[in-house]
Amino acid sequence: MTDIWVCGTCHSINRQRNAKCYKCGAKQDMSATGPLADLRTERAIVQRSVKPYRSSLIFAIIASAFILLVAVLNVIVLNEYVAAYRTVRELIPDLVGGSLSEQEWTQALVTTVVPEVVLNLTAIIALFAFALWLSRVVANIPALGGGTASVSSTRAFVTPLIPIYNLFKTPPIIQQALYRTDPRAGGFFMIAVAWIGLVGSWLVGYVFGWWLNLRIASIAFNATSVGQVIDDVTQAFDIAVIVDIITTLMVVGGAIVLVIVMLRIESRARARDREIRAGAKAMVAARDAEFEEDLERQRALTAEQAAGPVTAGFVSPEPDEVATPFAPTAEPPLEQVGTFVAASALGASPSGAPRPTVAGPRLRLTVTGTAIAASLDGDPDEPATLDELRQAAPALAEAGGRAAVFVASATDDAAAELAGEVVTVMRAAGVPTTLA
Repeated sequence: MTDIWVCGTCHSINRQRNAKCYKCGAKQDMSATGPLADLRTERAIVQRSVKPYRSSLIFAIIASAFILLVAVLNVIVLNEYVAAYRTVRELIPDLVGGSLSEQEWTQALVTTVVPEVVLNLTAIIALFAFALWLSRVVANIPALGGGTASVSSTRAFVTPLIPIYNLFKTPPIIQQALYRTDPRAGGFFMIAVAWIGLVGSWLVGYVFGWWLNLRIASIAFNATSVGQVIDDVTQAFDIAVIVDIITTLMVVGGAIVLVIVMLRIESRARARDREIRAGAKAMVAARDAEFEEDLERQRALTAEQAAGPVTAGFVSPEPDEVATPFAPTAEPPLEQVGTFVAASALGASPSGAPRPTVAGPRLRLTVTGTAIAASLDGDPDEPATLDELRQAAPALAEAGGRAAVFVASATDDAAAELAGEVVTVMRAAGVPTTLA
């Protein structure tokens, strides 16, 4: 987990969303210890070498515009309904008495038809735009160092489109996107208010419309006089107007809050992206400096061996047996993992000359789903676990070995996550490791 911090005062483990230690009350920015922030950034850099970060801002802008348009159209439709209601209320006695023609009734309500059709079409477009935005945000979570989300980007797209089901399942996905983008982010109450306002208002309107039809039918069946029918139908229409006002307020409030939540997620995602790019640049610079130092040492060592006399007890190898420090290989030097991975996060190629290779065992690790297959110096693949790699990594480092980690599928989020952990384990033990 990378969403925790350790208190330097009492050594308690806290969530990053907690500004103070739950046990001793120490502030996070004053007493937090451990390389968790660096680990989160390194995880993001490794993930970007497999699946790059793609901004979701354009989807957020489009979805927000349509969501706010839905709120505006709801107000317009409500205004038309209230205006039509005054006419309808006066026509109820004629409707009950049977003297009102269908043409006159339709003419009283015709002003609400066009705005309502436009509202429904806009709501459908807004829903699909929001689903596209949420899918892109979930897909970007690993590239922002948030680990692997509990739902796939496809499921994040489909869930908001399923009626009733989306009322309960979409808010946790939005909350996860907000939290994994920035572990200190909460905001579930705002998400619940937004989604219940938008989706819940539709459900309330649907249920009440069904009840109103039953109510009018029961009035006609149970009334004892025409006057009672007129009074009961008028009362039912009065309640309908009140419900329309309530649901419109729910939609307007929910739309505004949801747009605020979306912009909050986008703001934090962009901040995290800048942080990761800065970390990647720092890693590239550090690796380049290290490569230059190694090259200088190799040049000095080569010059010393070429100019110095043969000392006693040392047998000079035959010319054919001398290993050149810059011998070409079929694959890039695996010691350059930091540069290559960091540069992939920046969308550029690493700079600096290649680092000389070092003779030693070569370990090939292939990650498929949640499984790891290991092959040492071309031997047949054997299954391996993270614990086994932790035990074997120090010996491989001592032998001057290198490791290469391969992900079987670039679209497999679970494999990408596991590959990042493998790279972290090998590099922590001092084994030069690359991710292909």
